[in-house]
Amino acid sequence: MIRFGNNNHEVLQWQAFLAELGYNVGIDGIYGQGTYNATVHYQQSCGLVGDGIVGPNTYSWALSHGYMGDYA
Repeated sequence: MIRFGNNNHEVLQWQAFLAELGYNVGIDGIYGQGTYNATVHYQQSCGLVGDGIVGPNTYSWALSHGYMGDYA
């Protein structure tokens, strides 16, 4: 799972995906408040639960919509 407080390559990939979608996130590999807010917004826009955690449902949805990142 990718979640608040993580600091790794998976977060970096997730941030790049969000940025490609037009979300204003820093691409630094640190899952902070900005990444959390963008993730919640992304989840809600996809009809998912907006919990800020890139768990199995969010990851599967993102994969089917162009995400190419890893899942930790």
